[in-house]
Amino acid sequence: MKSITAALLWSALTIAMPVTAQTLSPEEIEQAIAAGQSGKHRQLLITCQAVIGFREMFKSERTGFDFSGSYEVHLSPTSGRIALLAAEAKRLYKPFSIADVPADLKVTDAVMTAEPSAPELSSTTHGAISVAAAIELLVIKAWPNGKLAVKPTAFTTEPVEWPNVAGQTLRANRARARFRPGEIAELPPGDLELAVVTPAGERTCIVPSRDRRRVFGR
Repeated sequence: MKSITAALLWSALTIAMPVTAQTLSPEEIEQAIAAGQSGKHRQLLITCQAVIGFREMFKSERTGFDFSGSYEVHLSPTSGRIALLAAEAKRLYKPFSIADVPADLKVTDAVMTAEPSAPELSSTTHGAISVAAAIELLVIKAWPNGKLAVKPTAFTTEPVEWPNVAGQTLRANRARARFRPGEIAELPPGDLELAVVTPAGERTCIVPSRDRRRVFGR
């Protein structure tokens, strides 16, 4: 819940909007707000845990730090982000209207965020600590044909740190990216693969086709 809230609050930060993005109508924004206030915001959101590959998992764990940490990933249309903000406002007994919606969410884009997991001590290897690697890019791919990919139109990161882990401060980052929904729709029907690109390799999770249809209609 803590990481969901962090991603939610960070989603209100403005980043550049693609010039081709269409504006959401007042009715569409009101519908998103109503979904959040009625507790239906999760229907507009895809959530999964991007993890290290199965083969890499057995190679990575050793004494000291390794970059095998996972990421909580959220993907939704901008209407889903509006619904999340409305739900959070209601939880805190705060009013929320069209005037409270950030300008960069009033367009028909898709938003993907990745929140790194906290460092973890290994339960099997003494002295091994799993850390999330720095995020370099977020990508949406067709599954299983990973060669068909959609890259973001905008991408930004924010530092994250954990003090006093094995006597030192460990650092990573969280990331946020925007995508054109039309490009996602052009990917072949079926499952999607959400990829967090890092210097240590990609961390991925698979979105079932039913969740893709639920959120994006295809």
